[in-house]
Amino acid sequence: MNYFAHGIRFVDRPYFLAGTALPDWLSVVDRRVRLRARQVQPFALSDAGPEADV
Repeated sequence: MNYFAHGIRFVDRPYFLAGTALPDWLSVVDRRVRLRARQVQPFALSDAGPEADV
């Protein structure tokens, strides 16, 4: 539910909302998994498609 509290402002941007929820979703699946900036950065730098929102 924490992800929804942080993402309520972005309901009109579903991919961005999913991006704000990703760290919480990953911790539900596996507590040891962490979302690292260096792994996400190549996708965040592009302006193309939903990957930029996530």
